[in-house]
Amino acid sequence: MLFEKDHSPVITEIVYIEEPAGSSWSFPLHRHQDRLELSCIISGTLECWSDGISKRLSEGDLLIKNAGVIHAEKAEGDTPLQEICISFDQVHLKDMKINHLIADDAVPFLSVKDEPLIRELFIYLEQNRNDKDRDLQNRLAGALISLVLKCCENSPSVLPKEKLPSAAPLISSLRCFSFPLSIFPVNFINIPAIPSVSTFSSCRWEKLKTF
Repeated sequence: MLFEKDHSPVITEIVYIEEPAGSSWSFPLHRHQDRLELSCIISGTLECWSDGISKRLSEGDLLIKNAGVIHAEKAEGDTPLQEICISFDQVHLKDMKINHLIADDAVPFLSVKDEPLIRELFIYLEQNRNDKDRDLQNRLAGALISLVLKCCENSPSVLPKEKLPSAAPLISSLRCFSFPLSIFPVNFINIPAIPSVSTFSSCRWEKLKTF
């Protein structure tokens, strides 16, 4: 059994982000203590920073954010950006911390281009996030996580973190923001306030539903 007995993943939040070509949108360092978050790039390019490493992601790439992991992201490139972020609770995998999908020393960036069903599931769940059939939503959540795990097992990109380049360039570009450092176990960056929802060109945050 993939998930621990009597525990199945549930969706807690779905966020859709859309930005025009050339946008300078970014989201500063933050973390989610109580949930796993998966972010899928539907189109465009995004510079992502997670737990000390960075990578430029494009269409068909996925970022896995275990609970408690510090992360940030910034729009890049000259094509429109579309990103869907889905948060999950009650993710209990054998021998793993709650709401952890990969090991602490695994690289959180994953290409899912060879598994188009993952992208389609992200799009379906976002477009139907207000569906009252919670059982269906959560069964699809389990299917999505299972497919992502399958890709992790088959992907040579999930390597020890020291194989990837430093996040220093992205950290430097995020210095225009600010955030209370007391909530982070780091002291190498000065950051001002999280951007408001109005900074997103198109964002469905106002329609988010907790399942």
